Order: sequence, then structure tokens, then C-alpha cells
Amino acid sequence: MVKVSCSKSCIPIGLSSMWRGIYSLPLVCTLVFFHLIKANKGGIALTSQGLTGVPSLNMTITVLHLGNNRIAELGPHEFSEAPELTKLFLSENLLTRVDDLAFCDTVIWHLDLAKNNLSEIPNLDCLNNTIKNLMLASNKIEYLHETSLQLLKRLSILDLNNNRLLGIHHNSLCGTILQKVHLMYNFIGILPDFGCVGKSISEIKMNGNQIWNISRGALNGVSNAGMYIDFSDNHLNDVSALSEMSNFSAHILLLTSNNITCIASVRTDNMMQQLKQVN
Repeated sequence: MVKVSCSKSCIPIGLSSMWRGIYSLPLVCTLVFFHLIKANKGGIALTSQGLTGVPSLNMTITVLHLGNNRIAELGPHEFSEAPELTKLFLSENLLTRVDDLAFCDTVIWHLDLAKNNLSEIPNLDCLNNTIKNLMLASNKIEYLHETSLQLLKRLSILDLNNNRLLGIHHNSLCGTILQKVHLMYNFIGILPDFGCVGKSISEIKMNGNQIWNISRGALNGVSNAGMYIDFSDNHLNDVSALSEMSNFSAHILLLTSNNITCIASVRTDNMMQQLKQVN
């Protein structure tokens, strides 16, 4: 990984056609920068550089760090100059808009857009055959639509913690092979259908929401041997539906800090055990 840091005391030169950022790079730094990116075949770190746009990427790189800058939007084919890009980190920027074609012509499988100002999940159809990890924590996303993830057939990790999610379409996760779903600290009241994901899912974290009950269909079919589920710190008062799901089992099920008044028999560790939680 190469990190380029340029002193502002250097004499700047005009590089508007080469650099779509807030600063024109100083002469010395420019020469060093282009020498490094020409030689480097792995990753580039350009974090905390005050950038307002994506730099020109006339190189073959696989990892790009652009975190903690001031990038507010991504236009079409923004990363087409880096066709071998697999990991992109854009957390802690000012992103409000991502064009539908922004990530086309890349092979990104890890995309970090956390801590931005996005109000919806970007259209990632361009990455439908590659994207595996999607990090969108700490944005302003309010709803997960039925088609938001529909074409992302390889998606395995989804992180939407600490957004403004009020609801999730019940079929929004269907058709994926998700393994880990993180939806902590939102405003979700009704569970989506996790059962349609099947046995691939192994971790569900929904603590800190506003869930009142667990419907019979929400978890039916979730039976991964190492299943970890966290529904703590919600408004649950009845979990009797869990005992009525013939195809549900979990290794760890957390229900603390709820309003549960009844005790249900739940299949945990592949055995029927009495679920007792302090609420």
C-alpha cells in the first residue's frame, strides 16, 4: 500500500485535466505521485487529502482508499480507468448521489460507502457478478426496496447499521446468498423474510430497533448450525412463534432488553431447550 502525502507549502501547478479534486498537486508531489502509481500494482491510499472528486487512475490497481475526503457524488464510469479494482473504500465522505454506472468496468467485490449522506442504496447492477461485501453503515437510508439487492447474486455481507431504516420489504433479501445481515440501530418494526435466504445465512444482527413481534414466516427455514441472531434491545413481548417454526434453529439467540412476558421453547444448538431471558 502506498500513501501519498503532499505538503501545502509546495508551489502548486495546474492539473485540472489530470485531477478532479479540491487541490492542484504541487510539482514535486505530482512527480512522486505519478511515479508511485505507475510502479504500484496493488493498492493506493489517498485518505484525508481534501479531495472533492475521484483522481485519474491511469494504472492497474486492485485496492483504492479514498476515505475521509470531501467527495459528494460519483458520476458514470468513475473508476473505468482501474478495470482490475476489487476493493474500494469511500467511507467518511459527503456522498449524496451515486450514478447507476459509477462502478461499471470494474470487478469490485468489497465496497465501503459507510459514513456518508446516502438516502438510498445505490444501484449496483454493474457489480451483480462480483459484489460480495457491501458496507453502508451510518448513512441516511430509510427503506430497503424489494429490488435493491435483487440482482446481487453473490452478495454475502450487508451492513446497514445506524441508518434511518423505517422498513424493509419482506422479499428484499430473497434471491441472495447472504451470510451476514447487520441492521442494528435503525427504526425497523417488522422483520423481513430471512427464511427465503435459506441455510446460507449465519448471522443476523437487529438489536436496537423497534421490533414488536416475530412472525411465523420471518425465520422459518433459517437453520444454519452456527446461526447467531441478536434481537436484543427491541420491543418484543411475545416470541411464541419461534417454537412453532419447524425449520428454525439457532446456535445463539439474544433477546435481552425486551418486554417478553412468556417463555418459549426454541430450537437452539439443534436441541429443544427452554429459552429464558432477563427482560
